[in-house]
Amino acid sequence: MPNNPFITNVGEAKDDEDAMRRDRVRRMLIEEGMPENLAEILGKYEAEGGYWIGCVSYKHDVADLIAAYPMPPTTKEAVTKGAEAAAMMRGSLRVHRPDNIGVNLGRRALREIERYGKVRDKRPPTVVMPVVAELVRKVEVSRATFSLTLRPEGKSKPRVTIQGLSGQQILTYNHICGRAFELGLFCNTGKGAAAEWRKIMSKALPKAKVEDLSNSNEEATTILACRAVLRRILLSAERARTAGDLASGMVYAAPGRLAIAPDWAFQKVRRYLPDDKPTRQQIVEAAESLGVQTNFRPQLKGSRPRLWSFSVKVLAPGEGTFDE
Repeated sequence: MPNNPFITNVGEAKDDEDAMRRDRVRRMLIEEGMPENLAEILGKYEAEGGYWIGCVSYKHDVADLIAAYPMPPTTKEAVTKGAEAAAMMRGSLRVHRPDNIGVNLGRRALREIERYGKVRDKRPPTVVMPVVAELVRKVEVSRATFSLTLRPEGKSKPRVTIQGLSGQQILTYNHICGRAFELGLFCNTGKGAAAEWRKIMSKALPKAKVEDLSNSNEEATTILACRAVLRRILLSAERARTAGDLASGMVYAAPGRLAIAPDWAFQKVRRYLPDDKPTRQQIVEAAESLGVQTNFRPQLKGSRPRLWSFSVKVLAPGEGTFDE
């Protein structure tokens, strides 16, 4: 540093210069649109603050948005290293705030990063998505499966059709890519692809073809029969007043609801459909199609049995009764 009669302490002058430089970085980041508290940490705490911001922003899937701001190379490198370290930790990720970053400042910065997380699905995907050529929804009483036909963007062929997809599977882009690959179609994956796939599905579902298999599928017919039996049992059985009554197959009546012990529901349905021999899963699906709540626990003289309950509005009156 050149001789200057106004500078009496070189160390203090260097500190002042560093403080001015850090403040310039903070102001530059704010001018570029970065929230104030993030800019404060990146400007004031530089490498250490950048590393922490990188870790936390990776956890909220916005590390690429933070690193996209123009900033000094050393600060950007710290943000990138923090995100890379967080990626290596994966499921065991625990991000600890550096001691020199105040508690309140850290909390405000975290809230800003969380707000960033809410816009991550608005980012354009970095990959070319496959095109949904056809979507078929096959309805079977209380559930549906999907048949999905895909083709590459900008091409009519090759086309692949994936059968028997559940609702969860058809929304899981990685699952779709794996099934399509088995059939000979490669689908790209990358940041933003999963969110873009959900948008594609939300647009495709209202246009989907619907095939009602309730009357043509043998299993579906059995489920429909189970549903009819359940409805009639609930409407015609004697009303329970104690837990012992429930254990003998009676139905508990609550305001707007009817409830039955699930073990008795299984027994009675099977008793009245001996030729169909319904499985436990088929009876459960029949109950689900009637809107069952499986965790209804009324208070009955010191006992709180766990029952299946149904809305009276859903249970349309049946014909005849089932007698013991």
